[in-house]
Amino acid sequence: MDERRREPRVPLDCPVFATMQREGGAEIFCLLRDVSLKGAQVALPPGDTTTQVTLGEELIILDPPLQLNGVITNARAKVAWVQEEAFGVRFDNGMEIDQQLLEKLLSDVCV
Repeated sequence: MDERRREPRVPLDCPVFATMQREGGAEIFCLLRDVSLKGAQVALPPGDTTTQVTLGEELIILDPPLQLNGVITNARAKVAWVQEEAFGVRFDNGMEIDQQLLEKLLSDVCV
């Protein structure tokens, strides 16, 4: 993958689940691997061989981790890259918080 990130990522060292909605209403249940102010790296659950996303596909984040509820709830995102078991999304408007607060919010996720 070509490294183009501009925002520092906050890695998540435990399973952090989220639900995303596709255009048309179908939901994707996934795991967040890391999060930045502008996007996230997302993995499909182990064993999910049927869900596929496409580059440029638009998604809505319905059910983020509790720590980000209200920060990225209902945020719109586009698929920025796709690999075999993971994909990256770029939030259309980013988050309206700073890096320090993002790190603080996510520091309690894996305890």
